[in-house]
Amino acid sequence: MSSLIGCPPDKPGQIESRFSTPESTVIYYWKYLAAKDYRNALSCFSRFREDAYNEQDVFPIPDVDSLRIEKVTNLTYPGRRRAAITYTVSFYSKNGKKRVFPSGDHLILTPRGWKIDEAISSK
Repeated sequence: MSSLIGCPPDKPGQIESRFSTPESTVIYYWKYLAAKDYRNALSCFSRFREDAYNEQDVFPIPDVDSLRIEKVTNLTYPGRRRAAITYTVSFYSKNGKKRVFPSGDHLILTPRGWKIDEAISSK
């Protein structure tokens, strides 16, 4: 049970609250994108390395008035330390028009918490 809520039994107390569940990881990822805090957005990924971060490598998102996860549509745990989550993202463009699109991610439980491993393909 402890691995599902983000506390690997071998590394208790090392997980930040933003990575404590798959839901919180993806919510923070989109919050960071909305704030154009790309370093923290990328820290939500399992392969992120602080020493390899280069701001010039980031393609910025367009200006929007809001950007957030509107609804988690599905969350499954296909393995002991793996999760799959799908959700809808909403944003308001600068012209005030609301847009919604589906998204999803595969996450893995690392010693630092739940991290995004890859996007779920929309095939």
